[in-house]
Amino acid sequence: MREVLPAIAFSLDEIKDGELAEANRFFSRGKFVESLAGFRAIIQKLLLVVAKDESEATDVSLLLTCYGTWLIVQIKEMVSLCKEYIIGLTMETERRRLVAESPDGNTTRNLELAAYFTHCKLASSHVQLALRSAMGVFSKAGNHATAAVFARRLIDTNPSDTKVITQVSSSLNHYVWT
Repeated sequence: MREVLPAIAFSLDEIKDGELAEANRFFSRGKFVESLAGFRAIIQKLLLVVAKDESEATDVSLLLTCYGTWLIVQIKEMVSLCKEYIIGLTMETERRRLVAESPDGNTTRNLELAAYFTHCKLASSHVQLALRSAMGVFSKAGNHATAAVFARRLIDTNPSDTKVITQVSSSLNHYVWT
């Protein structure tokens, strides 16, 4: 069996437990460039997912015959997840690059990219980060009505952090009184 395997083989569990967890940790820490690189690497590694040995190949074969396309479905789900993160992180890193290049220029594009990022299908805690970021960007730009929309969406995600709720309340109060 080893003669037909790629030189470097990956298992789905190794990718989930290693690279996916690491890419998510980078995202949670706000290290979007590193997270983007991680999700891109996962997509590339998914092309090389194989069974480690004869018994795993037999198990996968049995799963495929018993449960249809179990492994293929898991890989497709992971590809879809990575695609969403890659799209969102590409927009956010581009937005940050534009702000770093010219803080006062490209305001419209900055707002667009911040808003688009909130519509990616990310984990709930990561959507909350995107919504908080968009809320702040729109507030700084003086667009308090749209910031309030992001604040409302953030409340709808039921954040567990009390600081987030305080920040959202402040943003909503500012919109109500201006």
